[in-house]
Amino acid sequence: MQAGASYRLDLDPPKKNVFVTQLDAREDEAVPVYPLVQESAAQLIEASLHTKQQTLLLHKEVEGEHVEEQLREKRAEFQRRMDACSVKRTSLQRKQQEMKDRVSKFEKFIQDNESKRRRAIQKYQMEVRLKEQKKLELEYLKKELEDLTNKYIYLKNKLDAYKKYEEFLMQVVSILPEDYLEVNDTKLNSLMMRHRTLSDTNDSLIHNIINITDELEQKKQEMEQLLQEHDKLKLSINSQLSLKQKELEHTQSHNDELEAKFSRHKLDFRSRLAMYAQIIMAIDNIAEKCHHRPDPLSTDTKTTFHKLKTIDDCITEKTDIVNMANRGGSPGGSSPNRYSR
Repeated sequence: MQAGASYRLDLDPPKKNVFVTQLDAREDEAVPVYPLVQESAAQLIEASLHTKQQTLLLHKEVEGEHVEEQLREKRAEFQRRMDACSVKRTSLQRKQQEMKDRVSKFEKFIQDNESKRRRAIQKYQMEVRLKEQKKLELEYLKKELEDLTNKYIYLKNKLDAYKKYEEFLMQVVSILPEDYLEVNDTKLNSLMMRHRTLSDTNDSLIHNIINITDELEQKKQEMEQLLQEHDKLKLSINSQLSLKQKELEHTQSHNDELEAKFSRHKLDFRSRLAMYAQIIMAIDNIAEKCHHRPDPLSTDTKTTFHKLKTIDDCITEKTDIVNMANRGGSPGGSSPNRYSR
């Protein structure tokens, strides 16, 4: 569709509006009423039920041409921007190449400067370490010098303080007899050695006395402990002895009771034994008297049972004789049972 083409809108012939000017118009008259139009023309075209399809198509073609015009403008603007970007890219590549060339030219210079910088840093570090080491050595030597100075002053003061003792010892040596000291070096050294020997001997004796005193205290403590243990053992033995004494008294009382009981049993046994002997003697005498007929066993060899049986037989026989005498002494009569009592 061309941009300069003209369009013509075909509409139905408009109807005349009828305005009501009389309030008392009759209701039976047919008067058409039209509403007021408040929408725009485009809305009327879109919403109208009587709009034709051709009118809508023309409207869409107009909108499409407008959009194509905007698209052509955007393409032209995009092409202009792409051309500007190409120019900028070419300029940037040229600048990058120039920078690379410059870097390649100054690379050796930079390497030389870097090596010089490293050597300077190493030299500086070495000098710093050497300086610190020398500083430490200086501090150590100063301290050692101060210690030696203090030691010298101390020894000098000590020598001055001991000077009077040396003079005193020299006076003592001059007073001592000649044979008192064993002179190996000088009399003063011999006297000092003698004093050292006596001092060591004194220290040894004091140490021995201290050891003996400690040992004596230890022995005293051990003796006290032994005495305490002895007292405890003595108390324990006394308690056990009292218990054993009570047990002994109880045992003695029990033994006395047993002895009294044994004495009573012994007397009873003796009386019973005497009674038994009398009974045996009576049995023997009666058996001896009843022994009137011949018997293969003598009275001494018979047992008590046989003797009692003999006595029983004798009594039975005597009883039979008495009964027979009481009945008249018929020899043919029946004799009673000899063993009946």
